[in-house]
Amino acid sequence: MSILKNLKAKVLSVNITKKFFVISFFVVLMVFSVFSSLDQKVQASSTDNVTGWAWSSNIGWISLNCTNTNSCGTTGGNVNYGLTIANNGDITGYAWSPNIGWIKFGGFANSSFPNISGDGTSPINANLSGTKITGWARACNGLNDVITNPQINQTVSNGTACTGVPRTDGWDGWISLHNSNDDYGVNVSSSTGAITGFAWGSDVVGWIQFDATTSLAIAAPTLVLTATANGVSGSTLTVSSGDTVTLSAVGSLLNTTAGNGTASYTLDPSGATHWSGSKTCPSTTSLPYTAFTVTNTGSAVATYTYSLSCNNASGAGSTVSNIVTVNVNPPATPSLTMIATTADGGTSVPSGTITIPSGVTFTLSSKGNSLNTATGAGTASGGGSFTGAKTCPASLTVPLIYTSITLTNPTSSPVTHTYTLSCPYASGGGPVVSSVNVIISPAVTPVSLLLRATGNGATGSNITVNSGDTVTLSAIGSGLNTTANAGTSSLGWSGNVTCPSSSSFPTFYTPFILNDTGSTSGNTHTYKLSCPKASDGTAYDSNIVTVFVNPLPPPTVILKAYSDPSFTHQITSPLPSTGGNVYLQWSSTNATSCVSSNLNNPTPLNISGWSGLTQATTGSTGAINITHSTTFVMVCSANGSSDGSMAPVQVGVHDVPRWCPSMGTPPCPKKQPGYIEI
Repeated sequence: MSILKNLKAKVLSVNITKKFFVISFFVVLMVFSVFSSLDQKVQASSTDNVTGWAWSSNIGWISLNCTNTNSCGTTGGNVNYGLTIANNGDITGYAWSPNIGWIKFGGFANSSFPNISGDGTSPINANLSGTKITGWARACNGLNDVITNPQINQTVSNGTACTGVPRTDGWDGWISLHNSNDDYGVNVSSSTGAITGFAWGSDVVGWIQFDATTSLAIAAPTLVLTATANGVSGSTLTVSSGDTVTLSAVGSLLNTTAGNGTASYTLDPSGATHWSGSKTCPSTTSLPYTAFTVTNTGSAVATYTYSLSCNNASGAGSTVSNIVTVNVNPPATPSLTMIATTADGGTSVPSGTITIPSGVTFTLSSKGNSLNTATGAGTASGGGSFTGAKTCPASLTVPLIYTSITLTNPTSSPVTHTYTLSCPYASGGGPVVSSVNVIISPAVTPVSLLLRATGNGATGSNITVNSGDTVTLSAIGSGLNTTANAGTSSLGWSGNVTCPSSSSFPTFYTPFILNDTGSTSGNTHTYKLSCPKASDGTAYDSNIVTVFVNPLPPPTVILKAYSDPSFTHQITSPLPSTGGNVYLQWSSTNATSCVSSNLNNPTPLNISGWSGLTQATTGSTGAINITHSTTFVMVCSANGSSDGSMAPVQVGVHDVPRWCPSMGTPPCPKKQPGYIEI
């Protein structure tokens, strides 16, 4: 099927003389099959919901439902036919053309569609997606054995209509309903159900203009506005003065060009700066807008509302969102809380006492509200980096972090350090004072043990390697018994090993190779080390190390046929009727073995050095003389997976190579050769 990229160019490029010749040829060719099928019982679903016509300047009127001509029924030459759009968008059924016969929608195998990259429609059955009808339909007379009975039966699966092999004169019957660039296509109005637009059916059928209607309810545009603050989302929120709010929206069938939406608000004193004027409208993915801060200087709750209006994608009318309500509480009584937190986040004390070992790092922070948050408005005391002017916190939930401190205690008794922050009120007055005590325990010899894995250029407690990679385990630690073989390995390794003596310089263990024996999921290996403490000999366990081994990649193979021993000229057209020499060249990846074979028409040929033989994973042949059309096949395998490649060579214009009987199963390729374009 020939689909041109520009709609105007397509229309202007139609050759009237060519169309008349092609149409006349097919009309004469199909007189018997078309008019004999009129006398047969053609059943249609009682739920057909498409009525109307389509028009082609090449083949004339196309009826989309038997009700158009009052021809419904099963007697007196009448037939039941029509098109149905299901709730999921699938389009099935038959249309009727007096000149080319039945046109089928739906029911085709996925592997049968044309797939024209860059400008074709998706290789799928006819389907309504949003307001676009995409996919393919097919004129049944584009196949050699269209109707074997002849009979069309829409209600029986795997019926005999539109089956068989394509015609050999160049017309395959396919009709494209929409191309990927929207140069042309068939569309459905979401408000009226009107079906309009153009489909393309090759130079035989030409442009098909639709003038029809469906009774199926088409989805209407939607627009939902949501507010998020303090980790909570909804259409109604209650927040505190000074909190940050983010508005976001999702929708469907809207015009998402920048500036096609209009934002509006009520009461919010800062609204003019963040929620007014033009906005971009959303699609089905949540679209967040600029975050803003809401304030309330009064003594009662303030209610602010927001909404969004978006133009519809169809160009008709607009859609208004729900109203989002944000209730802002008045300012609370000024408060201040000092917090000390260990470096690992494991211990945190607000306005209290924290005890930590000597040498452990802790962080000072604060939370508060209704305070003067100007830089340097607060006063800190406690020594070190926490002294002098400080910024006061503005939130009760998000801490304001000041500094990290590491204190040591060389004595045998605990030492207490007190850190205090004083902050004035936001409205003036105050201050509010908060303190936290940090008790440093006497220094002790730390005990630590960290096991790591190195492989595929990465080091850590969780790494990923490829099958066949070398992995090395290593450990760092302190306060452990470093006597040879004092450590015990477990999980993915076993035996006794030496424990590390340093927290900086790792102890490496014997490298090993990991292989994945599967083909899809990969393998996971885990490792652990336990070492006795130097102080009392009790066991101290390391972390668990995880190594994931990627599965082996599947094999691939490419086979090509050339007409010269230098493998320069690939064979793309038939050889003379007397045949000739063929030179084969192939290459593969991730394969361990390859087997060559061939498919021949009309009878199998035993080609010396090729048929049924094991071949190298990459190689070529010398001259192979053939006198009949032959499809050469190479199948390469590894680890239970295989891939096949075919190189068809045609001898003479009427000696066509046999089609592969089972696509996707080696040695057959995943897709059949492309359709003939006219």
